[in-house]
Amino acid sequence: MKTQTKTLSALAGLALLTGSAHAATVGFEFETASNIEGWTAINQVNSLTQSTAVGGTEGVLNVDASGGDPFVGAPAVSLTAGETWSSLDIRFRQLNSNGDASEAYSLSGTFLTLPGANLFNFGIPAFGGVGDSEITTSVTSDGGDWQILTLDFTSAPSFNTLSSLQIQRFDGNDGNFEVDYARFTSIPEPGSLALMGLGGLCVLRRRRG
Repeated sequence: MKTQTKTLSALAGLALLTGSAHAATVGFEFETASNIEGWTAINQVNSLTQSTAVGGTEGVLNVDASGGDPFVGAPAVSLTAGETWSSLDIRFRQLNSNGDASEAYSLSGTFLTLPGANLFNFGIPAFGGVGDSEITTSVTSDGGDWQILTLDFTSAPSFNTLSSLQIQRFDGNDGNFEVDYARFTSIPEPGSLALMGLGGLCVLRRRRG
């Protein structure tokens, strides 16, 4: 019985270790001068540039809007075989109409659009947004008017592509904003974890033998 308990404990520990060891974070950091990392202006944008954050030191994607409804798009981000998406985190803040100072996060709204026309709004209670009910969203303040927008995909295992991410400000007056980073985290699929854990168990049993 003790041997069985130790073996099961070892298997559980190996599954956790392999999961954390193989979880991957990829994304866009905007730290390289003049490199917007493949992002494109889609609507009501005068210019899209890599710069230093207003009043800060972070490298950012700066969006100089030409109207109150600007949005930009990211290039496709691919999964490694046998993995599934876990979360998406975007550190973002709104700028004033001149683009030279940050301003408090506004209920005028921020949207993320994902493949399949899934629309997630982060602030317009009356405007309404549609999206996968299995994907949860949250907004966390991060100081200096920065917000971290998070989409959690752990309950949506069928969601496996991030080919058309768009960030959109919706504001009747100005729509300038900057993005510090957009980070996508993936983890091995449950079946892959089980196989890796069983592989580790075989090694343990062979060593004991």
